[in-house]
Amino acid sequence: SPPLAKDFIGYPSTVLHVGEYDMFIDEGKDFIEKLAQNQIEARVVTYPGMVHNFIQYYPHIPELKYSIDIQMREIADFYHTNIKSQALVGFPQS
Repeated sequence: SPPLAKDFIGYPSTVLHVGEYDMFIDEGKDFIEKLAQNQIEARVVTYPGMVHNFIQYYPHIPELKYSIDIQMREIADFYHTNIKSQALVGFPQS
């Protein structure tokens, strides 16, 4: 389990999206703090009024589209910054 890790070598930058009433919010925040203490870029985004695994309630709660948009943007940014250039090494360019 990542929150129980003692060695953070190789951990990527991390963003935790968590509901205000998530039963694991404290553990998640502790993990983010451990990452930051080990010089790994890490931050928490807390969604007011939300519970654990709140994203599963989309589209029943239309406001969650904002959360999905943020998460997709962060994944795309990470990919373009960290993976895309590495994935193309050794492959012919078209």
